[in-house]
Amino acid sequence: MFPRTLKTVIIHLALSIGILFSQQSSVITVAVIDFEQEGLSELEVQTLTQRFISELEKTAKAILFDGEVVKSQIRSAGYELNACKKVDCVVAAIGDSLGMQYIITGSIEKNKERYGLSALLTDVVTGEEERIINTNYNGPVDGMI
Repeated sequence: MFPRTLKTVIIHLALSIGILFSQQSSVITVAVIDFEQEGLSELEVQTLTQRFISELEKTAKAILFDGEVVKSQIRSAGYELNACKKVDCVVAAIGDSLGMQYIITGSIEKNKERYGLSALLTDVVTGEEERIINTNYNGPVDGMI
């Protein structure tokens, strides 16, 4: 068995969501909201969120909304970006106004050399959680990317 890096954990998360998408009859539209962080810097979390998005794009099962468009919509609805990363806030801020079907929110937590990752796929129209994926990684920070 090969060593489990955070990179492989992120790939696993993206593939798990990609498998869910493959059960759909067509390509779906989705926005990934910057993950919440605990014990990491904002830059580290943004980097890991971008890595997740890159892996999700490779599944070819989803059309991803431009993150800047989503952020602009959240701001124009009167919300602060750092305070609007949970499902209820994002759905209230953007609703289905952008025409996306799903949003992916998540969190990354760090405690010493232990990382916890969580991703939540939510239907924008119904607000229902379609899938929750949780995974952990133990190791040094250089295994993150």
